[in-house]
Amino acid sequence: MTGGAVYPAKDARMSGARFREFFPQWHHFSEYIDLRFSSSFWRRVMRD
Repeated sequence: MTGGAVYPAKDARMSGARFREFFPQWHHFSEYIDLRFSSSFWRRVMRD
């Protein structure tokens, strides 16, 4: 890695595996997800 930043909401090709690799503490955020509301981003990165 070259030290750049990743903006996952704008990277439509980022896989769920890469998201979890780049943001290893994602599960802390997931506690605040309202299951009645789902964004296309969250569905994409959580499906694989």
